[in-house]
Amino acid sequence: MAFLNPYADRLKEFSSFVLNDTDAHSLAQGWHKLFSARLGNPPAKLTLEIGCSNAEFLCAVAGRHPEIAFVGIDWKFKVVYKGAKRIHRENLKNAMLVRGTAHDLEKIFGEGELDEIWIFFPDPWAKKGQLKKRLMQESFLLAAHRALKKNGRIFFKTDHPGYFQWVLALFGEPEPVLPEYSQATPVERSMRSRQIQVRRLEKDGLPAANAAIQAAFRLERYSTDYWGERTGRTVTPFSETPTLFEQLFVKDGLPIYYVELARR
Repeated sequence: MAFLNPYADRLKEFSSFVLNDTDAHSLAQGWHKLFSARLGNPPAKLTLEIGCSNAEFLCAVAGRHPEIAFVGIDWKFKVVYKGAKRIHRENLKNAMLVRGTAHDLEKIFGEGELDEIWIFFPDPWAKKGQLKKRLMQESFLLAAHRALKKNGRIFFKTDHPGYFQWVLALFGEPEPVLPEYSQATPVERSMRSRQIQVRRLEKDGLPAANAAIQAAFRLERYSTDYWGERTGRTVTPFSETPTLFEQLFVKDGLPIYYVELARR
């Protein structure tokens, strides 16, 4: 007998704004119409957050930007259920959730349907044998190119310097110069500080510069310390709002790595 996650059935309580992957597939090119009905007028933009977890951050931003439509996607039933309860509690008509994976992007969104894609702190799959599982590679990025409008953006954040280096390598960028953690963190380091120091730049397994990705996207900007380098930052709904995860890192003086891609 196949295992049925108990939260799969509980998500049906919120079926008006939470979709499973199969239902979401039938909605491609229909998101603007759906949000127009929910909001009473067309949304100014349609933004996707990949790996939204319990939607705490998504709801915080959506609450301040009722004119923008937000879709969060995550594959874990329980956290999506928690996010659904939060959206219901805060009565956010401009937020919806999909219980699914980013690998189904082409099935969930139609061509040119999205304005922005947020990818904040994805699993770095840091072991050499796991690198092929990383989201930021050709198959996903070309699917994202199809789903985004011209000049639409992908915003990527990570605390993992190797993953940051990986994304830059796809664009033929040289190895980045990283901040000196020893100068930025206090003498009495927290657990997060100790963990970050063991992460190294990746000397092997890096991808070659990818012509297909470079034809699809411009590397608009990147930063080795997003919250420390505020000049020239793109103004977006999230640009002044750190996630809880980021707040903890910034408190410890640790950098957040950032990449912004623009669809050609």
